[in-house]
Amino acid sequence: PDPEVAGKGYRRLYKSRYDSISTYLYQGASAEGGQKMSNRILNMYNDIPVPIDEEKYRELREAGIDPLLSQHIAHIFVRDPLVIFEGAIEEVDDETQTEHFESIQSTNWQSVRWKPPPPRSGPNDPHIGWRTEFRSMEIQLTDFENAAFTTFITLLTRVILTFDLNLYIPLSRVDANMQRAHARNAAVKGKFFFRRHMAPLEKGDDGFGEQYSSMFSTAAVNGKKEQQLPTIMSQDNLDELHNAQDTHTNSEDT
Repeated sequence: PDPEVAGKGYRRLYKSRYDSISTYLYQGASAEGGQKMSNRILNMYNDIPVPIDEEKYRELREAGIDPLLSQHIAHIFVRDPLVIFEGAIEEVDDETQTEHFESIQSTNWQSVRWKPPPPRSGPNDPHIGWRTEFRSMEIQLTDFENAAFTTFITLLTRVILTFDLNLYIPLSRVDANMQRAHARNAAVKGKFFFRRHMAPLEKGDDGFGEQYSSMFSTAAVNGKKEQQLPTIMSQDNLDELHNAQDTHTNSEDT
């Protein structure tokens, strides 16, 4: 054991730094008659091992951070930083700066990244809120493909937020999707696990059963009437978002 490294050098890590996420982050409570829905339903989707730094987890919980966010941060800290800059170690004030946190955060390249607001250096600096990065796809070979992905993700995030879509599937199925995506021409010929019903979770929803199935990506995005699959990027949804006509006319092609 080496006390100077994360996990004393012998903690088992199930994934590399460059992989799919290992845990969902969610607010996990919806107001219903003054009562908040338990996280039990949502926790069912976190069905894979999540190694954590136990000491960091205890510190976060004692500081009042909720269990899921504490687990997420403690999971990031199971690794050592890859890059340390001269003059940015003991010289950094952790009360006002986030360099030490970012040295860990920015060297975990997972499929989605949760980003807290950066500190403001002055009262007139713009406020940057909480952010989520979609990081699942590599850079493509052509400008058109990169532009198409960027446009599609922008429309997708607006639809998800506006209609409060529930896209949760078990993380074990997310990992299976990542493996399937490595096959040649998988986007066209491959099938992926995707949720069949996207209404927001309600009390009593078990989240499993027929909630998700294996389907082609075009069916997942554009729907399929004979299978009663939902349509995420429907014309009605895009019209309701008040997007310009030329922005979403060919969204199906992207």
